[in-house]
This record gives sequence, C-alpha cells and structure tokens, in this order.
Amino acid sequence: RVAVVCNVSLSSIVVCFANLINGCINVLIPKDAGPALINKAIADSRCQALIVDDAKLAGHILDEIHLLPELRQIILLDRKNILQRKPEVLCA
Repeated sequence: RVAVVCNVSLSSIVVCFANLINGCINVLIPKDAGPALINKAIADSRCQALIVDDAKLAGHILDEIHLLPELRQIILLDRKNILQRKPEVLCA
C-alpha cells in the first residue's frame, strides 16, 4: 500500500497510475487533513510507502515516524525532482 498526500496535479495523477500499474494499492489522503490525521490514516492502512509533495508536511511525518512501524519509505516529490526524474527518498 502506498499513501499519496499530494495536491491534484499531473504528476500526482501519474504517480497514482504508476502505482496501480505496478500492483500497488493507493491510499489517497487529503493534505488538509493535518499531520495527526494523516499519520493515523497511514498507520491504520498499514502503508509501506508515502508519496508527498510538501517538504514541511514530510518533516512532520518524519518527526512521528516511530508511530508508523510499517512505513519504510517517504518519497518527496517536487517540480525540480520530477523534471530530473529523481524523487528524493527521505527514509528507507
């Protein structure tokens, strides 16, 4: 399972389709839910990866990573990294 916390954009749509093509289950979480509810959704759905497009939000999640034992990767997408095809992996 892959949690996706991104604004609606072409890159987030491509990410979701790429996950589906590779057999992953997308767990779409609205960004306006706030860090506490986002962490709860990630934990409850037992996601192993998180794709996020907001560095500040990713930082909040990293601060609480000990509460998310199944989460193995946090991938930060931004326009610069998308164009270079090198998303930043914050934890692995």
